[in-house]
Amino acid sequence: MLLSSDVELDIVPAGKTLEALLERLTAIPLPRRVAAESGVLLTQLHRDPTMSYLGLVSLLNEEPVAVPCSGLFRYLGWAILAHHFQRLLNSFAKWRDDEKWLRSYCPGCGSPPCMAHLTDTDSGRRRFLSCTFCGTRWCYRRSGCPFCQNNDDCQLTVLAAEGEHGLRIDTCQVCGGYLKTYAGNGNETFFLADWTSFHLDFFAHEHGLKRVAASLYRL
Repeated sequence: MLLSSDVELDIVPAGKTLEALLERLTAIPLPRRVAAESGVLLTQLHRDPTMSYLGLVSLLNEEPVAVPCSGLFRYLGWAILAHHFQRLLNSFAKWRDDEKWLRSYCPGCGSPPCMAHLTDTDSGRRRFLSCTFCGTRWCYRRSGCPFCQNNDDCQLTVLAAEGEHGLRIDTCQVCGGYLKTYAGNGNETFFLADWTSFHLDFFAHEHGLKRVAASLYRL
């Protein structure tokens, strides 16, 4: 939806919000690296007023972001874009028909999923995919790898880490990827935040799996 030519987006206010956020970040105590990169970004924004706008457009279009400290910019930029377009994304979620979408990429911004959520409904268990960028969640078929479209149950397995209530790893032997999955109801915002289950990413890497899912973080 955010990439549609039928939608006209006003990103200028989001760019101003980014600059205001960096000004606040540079005024409070932060870890050394985050503080240094925040200062570099703010300095560059003051030197080039178009950088925030062009950088945010690049994020939306999934293009390389030609800015210093691109990792921090990517994280802050998507946090601001998700907040800036929240009303639009919420309205779109109410309007769209999830049963007709069923695609492996986000209907909001077109990104691949970061996690999955298995939830109980009146008609049985359903699986939803979660986007770490714009925060959209959408319905997907109950089984199958969303990365390579493998539907062979014999090549799809589940890894469960001891002591992880409701959290597991769905793996695919075809592409070697995995998808962290929350199988439960309640506290979805916490469990689907990606960063709250970093330990499962390390657990998956120890089992020879690769992260194909989208992420705002670098392990």
